[in-house]
Amino acid sequence: MYIKCDCQLKSTRCIQYAYYWNEFPFEILKKDIVKSGKHKMYQRKPMTFDIETSKIPKDNEGHYEAFMYIWQVCIEGNVVFGRRWEEFQEFMKNVINAYKLSEGERVVVYVHNLSFEFQFIQDYFNFTDVFAMASRSILTAKTAHLEFRCSYKLSNMSLAKFIENTPNTLHYKGVDDLDYSTVRTPDTPLTEVELGYCFNDVKGLYECIMELLKEDNIAVIPLTSTGYVRRDCRHAMNKNKNNRKMFLRSRLTLLQYKLLRECFRGGNTASNRYLTNLILKLLGSDDLSSSYPFQMIAREYPLGKWNYGVISNIETLEEYNKKYCTIARYTFKNIRLRDEKPIPYIPQSKCLALGEDREIYNGRILHADLLTISMTNIDFDIVKEQYEYDEIAVEEFHYSRKGLLPKELRDTIMYYFEKKSKLKGDEEHYYEYMKSKNKLNSIYGMTVTNILNTEIEYHDGEYIEKKMSEEEMQEALDKYYKNHRSFLNYSWGVFVTAYARRELEDGLNIAGLDTVYCDTDSVKYIGNHEKEFEEYNIRLNKECEEKGIKNYVEVNGERFYMGIFDKENGYDEFITLGAKKYAFMQKGHLGITVSGLSKKKGAKELEQKGGLRRFQRNEVFYNSGRTIAQYNSAKVHNITVNGCTFSTASNLAIVDTTYTLGISDTMLDIIERLHGDKDYEEENQ
Repeated sequence: MYIKCDCQLKSTRCIQYAYYWNEFPFEILKKDIVKSGKHKMYQRKPMTFDIETSKIPKDNEGHYEAFMYIWQVCIEGNVVFGRRWEEFQEFMKNVINAYKLSEGERVVVYVHNLSFEFQFIQDYFNFTDVFAMASRSILTAKTAHLEFRCSYKLSNMSLAKFIENTPNTLHYKGVDDLDYSTVRTPDTPLTEVELGYCFNDVKGLYECIMELLKEDNIAVIPLTSTGYVRRDCRHAMNKNKNNRKMFLRSRLTLLQYKLLRECFRGGNTASNRYLTNLILKLLGSDDLSSSYPFQMIAREYPLGKWNYGVISNIETLEEYNKKYCTIARYTFKNIRLRDEKPIPYIPQSKCLALGEDREIYNGRILHADLLTISMTNIDFDIVKEQYEYDEIAVEEFHYSRKGLLPKELRDTIMYYFEKKSKLKGDEEHYYEYMKSKNKLNSIYGMTVTNILNTEIEYHDGEYIEKKMSEEEMQEALDKYYKNHRSFLNYSWGVFVTAYARRELEDGLNIAGLDTVYCDTDSVKYIGNHEKEFEEYNIRLNKECEEKGIKNYVEVNGERFYMGIFDKENGYDEFITLGAKKYAFMQKGHLGITVSGLSKKKGAKELEQKGGLRRFQRNEVFYNSGRTIAQYNSAKVHNITVNGCTFSTASNLAIVDTTYTLGISDTMLDIIERLHGDKDYEEENQ
């Protein structure tokens, strides 16, 4: 007997039919094994899997527990439903038997956000190998004949976006077809529309995976989105045997690797302390085009052996920093930010030592009587521009000759950039555009993969972070350089972000005290600085031309540049409360960007509250879109809900919560002291 489902297709709705689990015709499943090497043997076609859950109060203190009330799989294009875990266990046994899997042979089961589903299934299967990227962040989970994989980490997109951006998909994720607030049990009847929602989640994902498998097979397809890029870049680098020699010459000692880890940091995100907590009018905004890829094709990186140096005076330091790529630990006495610098550069989180006499604004150092931090030469140059200090000491100074990254790697970057540029705005080839864009953006991420990743061990529901000893770290480092699949120098990624911060700093210097906010590759400011940004772009392009670096591609007679400041839409009104916390009016539309707060729901609620004037400290957003995860560990047991008795075990309850806008007391004190009696809002009208 078929189950009738009212499904959302790309542009319409239609009736589709699913099997109940025990009526599925297992005889249609035929063994078809794909091999990769000696140890990877998989059934050619994967499955997709999803569950729907409800939650109920666990106590009177706001704690909840969740349980599954329907599961669904898609196998060889067929959707199958079940309502209890015992049914899912039996179904999967039947699948394994139907495929006649031998030892070492597995069926791959894709789950979109495996970390969620794993919390429910971990007690129902004997998992022999669980690979966690971090605690409770699951990439793969294996039994004797099943391999669950996370398709979210493969796509780096929500399920709705993954389906939407993949060609040849018909079953789109339903919108508002399932009310998550309703408590349902395995006995709760589901409407055809609700069943259609469940149907589409696995059928749409199956269509996405099968589209990817047109270019790969299940045994070699990457586990993550970055894996595609890594494979392409490795292939390109292997074309030149000298790249391997260069890679080995630049081998890091354990001390150097640790020092580079200390030097590594991401993009600058901060607000101008002089203009924070004010509603400002008529802001401009400029954004760096493909900043990280540009740094990789245009800047010079460590290419040789890292050498130890002794710095006895500032002149020697300047000489080495100009000639080489350098890393070192710097200690400053009485360091203080210059008044004319709007965005402090040094983050408190990266300081290895910090004196008691200090002032910190939004996590950034304004002044400190003592400060120790590890930096590249690029960072030191920025600190020197921004800060004054009485004394400086340099320890653990290491230097390497520098040069452009290997041509093969730079050519790959430009290939992705050209594909992205050619497809931009082409709705018919949107999928190919997104693939090229994601690949381009992933290249940097690949370079900063931690060589000595902390191993996360999973045992009986517990995640144990295994700390490496010095000996184990050295062994892991040796193993990395011996592996012929390794080809990336970790130091490159550290310098990519340093160069990007340098270019952002150039943008901040253009806007000066008119800077309002910056985030990694964008500058928002009051006043008119359009001409200055245009002049900067001209100088940059000329510099690239003189060095023989082509930082653009031509498409139909139009040039698309990397590394220049592109003018974005400005803002009619704008207010920020610090990093990752701002709201704005733009062409009559109210927008909001707050880390942890839904942009859509946050903007709607702020508008209902009265607009930008309510974007202030202690303002509570009740319909925030923000959730908290409540993990519950338990062995398999029976519970009764609404008269229905069924088994459950460990689970994860996603609970809606409020969001409160905040500014620390220290930060607020600094802002108020700087503002004084000045009414900047009126002055800026």
